Amino acid sequence: MQLLSGLVLVLSSAVAVVGFRSPAFAPKPASPKRGCNRDNCYRQMIQNAAQASTFCPTYTATPCAGAAALPTFVSMCTGNVASRVSSACSCIVPATSASSSSISTTSSSTITGSATASATPTQTPIPTPRATPTATATCRKPPVRKEWRALKRNEKIRYIAAVKCLTRLPAISGINGTISRFDDFHAVHNIQTPNIHWVGFFILWHRYFIAAYETALRDECGWTGGQPYWDWSRDADPTNPSSTAIYETDVFSATIGFGGNGPFRNNTAEQNPLGLTGRTGGGCVADGPFAYPHFTVNYPKGPKCLTRDFIPSIMNTFAAQANVDLVLASADYTAFARQIENEPVSSVPNIHGSGHFGVGGVLGTIGDASNSPGDPLFYLHHCNLDRILTRWQAVDPARRLHEVGGPVLPFDYGGVNVTLDFEIDLLPIAPVITLRQALNAEGEVFCYRYEKEKDDRRRPVVMRPERQRERTSV
Repeated sequence: MQLLSGLVLVLSSAVAVVGFRSPAFAPKPASPKRGCNRDNCYRQMIQNAAQASTFCPTYTATPCAGAAALPTFVSMCTGNVASRVSSACSCIVPATSASSSSISTTSSSTITGSATASATPTQTPIPTPRATPTATATCRKPPVRKEWRALKRNEKIRYIAAVKCLTRLPAISGINGTISRFDDFHAVHNIQTPNIHWVGFFILWHRYFIAAYETALRDECGWTGGQPYWDWSRDADPTNPSSTAIYETDVFSATIGFGGNGPFRNNTAEQNPLGLTGRTGGGCVADGPFAYPHFTVNYPKGPKCLTRDFIPSIMNTFAAQANVDLVLASADYTAFARQIENEPVSSVPNIHGSGHFGVGGVLGTIGDASNSPGDPLFYLHHCNLDRILTRWQAVDPARRLHEVGGPVLPFDYGGVNVTLDFEIDLLPIAPVITLRQALNAEGEVFCYRYEKEKDDRRRPVVMRPERQRERTSV
């Protein structure tokens, strides 16, 4: 199901990270209290009632609300957010946690499946880490994250080799349908998708996700740099929405990048509920290191090819520098968190949607809300969003490194807000941390920084020869 359908669905319904410094941990069976006693379970039961009878029994000895109890449970808990987290729902959320200052809503990988996942639910407990991170006094020698085009040619080749290495290493998550370490990350995002978008912790959850991926590349596959990012605003041209220049840089090179578009494929109306126009692809990526069969998307139901579906008009308008500036002008974290995602409609530009819609379109892998990490370019896109967060925080670090806000539940802007002690996780591949711990890129949990920016944001695009040939031959 593509990002467009995923948006409609949301509306309706480790590894030590280097940057992430924690003691090494070994998997162990999931604790029963990480199942039905978690807020994520009650939310998932409300949003995805069809899975309620199988969600919790897989991870606890006795289901807290079986199929027979579900109607009563729903009648108690589908009112306003305050009542949903009250002791009336003590079966799912104990009264003690309902009265605490933070509500744990981590959508751990103990979820047997999301509403958009097509994999068969895992029938055995998924391992969880031994411990939460241990704070250290300072962040020494942080890896430097650079824009893709700032990397030397050999660095680009080595980064791509590290990503391919992850696709060859065996999965460790225990999530049904995963084959490789690359799949582990894809699966965790897939499972948590219904709960991690249009919420106050969206950007910090993805900060954690990118840092964990960066660590896997460094610790398991020999990458020595920081996670690269793709600054699409450098090349977006909102004055010429049909321009394809943004796709003609080294980011999409077949030799030192991530390959290009797929051939055009027709889509059905069901696949395109927002009626996006200007599609140019949709088929299997035709060139580069991630073309089939050299790279496959295994989760949730594969293997299959990586697809892309460029929409230049969206890429040029959504990724425009003016939209980045609008996000950076946010007065506080709550405004920032809302502005970076904006509204889930194609008529309202938002920088988060730029890489997803502009590259993935209707039929592309990165355009699928749940499965977008199946495209390796996802990590460069989201790393750029994290860079924008870091830039925003740097304007007033005394305040902005210590504030969070925004809803616990998707789109619930008038309901319960996240707090500094609100928990997020990447279980089973990385442990629980708090938003307080996630706020600082060079703090007690994360340790990385971004390369100092130069004033080259508006420099002319230098078109690569092979892309020039492609344009003139069309």
